[in-house]
Amino acid sequence: MKVEQVNLSEERKLITILIMSDVACTKLLPIIDKQSTKTMYAGFICTWVREYFDQYKVAPKNVIQELFEQHRLGIRDEEITQSISSFLESLANDYDEADYDNIDFFITNAEMYIRMNQVEYLQEQLDKAKSSGNVVKCESLIAGFKQKAIPESQGVSLIDDPMSFAESFAEENTDPLFSFTGDLHSVLGGFHRGDLSAFISASKAGKRWC
Repeated sequence: MKVEQVNLSEERKLITILIMSDVACTKLLPIIDKQSTKTMYAGFICTWVREYFDQYKVAPKNVIQELFEQHRLGIRDEEITQSISSFLESLANDYDEADYDNIDFFITNAEMYIRMNQVEYLQEQLDKAKSSGNVVKCESLIAGFKQKAIPESQGVSLIDDPMSFAESFAEENTDPLFSFTGDLHSVLGGFHRGDLSAFISASKAGKRWC
């Protein structure tokens, strides 16, 4: 096996922001799977970051070196171990937080990179099934493919952020709980706790479209 070289690729940027950014972990970890990265060393690092973030709710940052030391004996391929070691050494020496100041930009690029890798993996599986003449397998792969993407709204976790949920029911809170879009928003505005709206009109007048 050839040693995987550490360079300034999209893969490197992806695992860098996962290691160093809480926001990147929150948005990207839910869409990452085994097909999201191309190199095995990146796959190992993503797994460690996920386990750490799930437990502590923050990115590992400098703790990543300790995580590596804890897991390195479980890596059976010395060349992968060397790739991880080289990457982490480079990260420690070269990382500058100012280079990632616009974190949303890097998260968006990372999301596109992840999604493209997942599409390329699907294409590889389709090519294999097609070359063997397995039409059923091709159709199954296409039907079962669900493209992952960062949700536009992260919502509120009742476990991790109970205060935000409680504040939405506070008497002094004047922010609407939700609102419709378009003309309905112009007519009704935002909905607050205790609000009730009803539509009354003649039969067959189109109330259902409201």
